[in-house]
Amino acid sequence: ATKIVNEMGDFVNAKFTESFIIFLICTLGFFISGVKGWLFLALFAGILNIVPYIGPIIGGIPAIIISLLTSPLQALFVLITILIAQAVDNFYLIPFMISSKVRVDSLLSIILILIGAKLFGPVGMILAVPIYLIYRIILEVSYNELIKVYSGYKEYSFSSKHEYKE
Repeated sequence: ATKIVNEMGDFVNAKFTESFIIFLICTLGFFISGVKGWLFLALFAGILNIVPYIGPIIGGIPAIIISLLTSPLQALFVLITILIAQAVDNFYLIPFMISSKVRVDSLLSIILILIGAKLFGPVGMILAVPIYLIYRIILEVSYNELIKVYSGYKEYSFSSKHEYKE
């Protein structure tokens, strides 16, 4: 149970850090662009970034619409800000920060999110990776305990090395 709590804590911390970084990028870009309500719009974009793939799109639409009412040039700057934020998110934050914290391959996380979306919609997208983490930990702990019981070894570590300790 402690391992599950630790892994889930790491995942939640990584997602909040990711959303906070997106919020900071959007705050800076929206402020420089002169969008009315820049802080609220950046906060909205940061919070919706928690939902994979569709969250950033939905989070950026209000800022683009509000800036379009002022000027097309301002809307272009807002769009560039959103694209920069998503590039940082997709090319740095998700593959390096989140995948390394929760030890999930990037391709596997994409597959899990797509399966979660197909089965349960946006809620499935948010919960797919945490459910996988819990399932993986339960399997690892169960496997290690079964090895101890049936092999006579006092300790077995499930890893790529399959280490036995007497």
